Amino acid sequence: DGAMENIRDLDGISFTDWFLSRGGSRGSIERLWNPIAYALGFIDCDNMSARCMLTIFQLFAVRSEASMLRMLEGSPHVWLHAPIQKYIEERGGQVLTRRRVLDFIYDQD
Repeated sequence: DGAMENIRDLDGISFTDWFLSRGGSRGSIERLWNPIAYALGFIDCDNMSARCMLTIFQLFAVRSEASMLRMLEGSPHVWLHAPIQKYIEERGGQVLTRRRVLDFIYDQD
């Protein structure tokens, strides 16, 4: 399991440091990731290892029953990501993963 091997190596770095090193913003930590961490019963992202947070997110990504909110009928990929990607691609757009988004270009029509 290649993803877990990479995650296991992240015990010595905080989630914040890991996230910021990949182009994330401090504002995103404060407005999104800290509230998620608190909702899961964790401490803030500055004091939590990246391994902890990423292990939980991987669980949510691969197990349909792991959704704490129970808002989807199955895995997020099948019931959330794939329909959004299909919608975008049917209209001529592209979904590129593992890339930082600097701007969205769209028609206002």
